Amino acid sequence: MSSGTKNAVFGNVTILIVLLSGCSTASGLLVADVYRTEGAWVVVIEGLGATVRTLADDAGLTLGYERRIYVYPETSDDLPSEGRHHWSVRLPKKPALARNTRTIGLDVRTSGVDLGITLGYRDASLLAHVPLGESIYMRLSFLPDDARTTRLTYCPEEDPCWPIDIPDNTSVPH
Repeated sequence: MSSGTKNAVFGNVTILIVLLSGCSTASGLLVADVYRTEGAWVVVIEGLGATVRTLADDAGLTLGYERRIYVYPETSDDLPSEGRHHWSVRLPKKPALARNTRTIGLDVRTSGVDLGITLGYRDASLLAHVPLGESIYMRLSFLPDDARTTRLTYCPEEDPCWPIDIPDNTSVPH
C-alpha cells in the first residue's frame, strides 16, 4: 500500500469517526429524551460511534454504543428543554443526582468520580451523588429500564422519607 493510499484511508477513517461522533455538550450522532417526572428531570441519552463526554463528573470517551441516564432535581435551572433532541444535548453544569450507564465497546472514564477503562459490556449506576460537605435526605425511585417512572422527594429530615413505597405498575419485578 502506497503512502498516498494510507493517507487517504486514514483521512476517510478520521472523517467517519467525526461524522459518527456524539457529545453530550456539542454535536454528534445521539438521541436524547428529556422527561419531567415526579420531583425530577430525567435525561436519557443514546449514542452510537464515538461519544465524547465533557462533564466534570462524567468525563470520558465511548467507542461503540452507550445509553446514559441522568436524574436531576426538579429545581435544576439549566436543563435542556423537555422532549426529544437529535445530534446534541447540553447537560447542566451541576452533577446529576443519580446516573446509570450502559456501554458496549470501549469506554474510557476520566472523571474523579469514575476512573477506568472497559472493553466489552458495562452496566453501572451511581446513586445519590451528594456534594462534599452537604447532607440531604431524599427518597429516590429510579429504575433504569423504566426511567419515566423516576420519582424524587427531598425530605427535611430522615423520618418522613421512610418507608419507600414501590408502585405495583412498574415493569421491573420486585
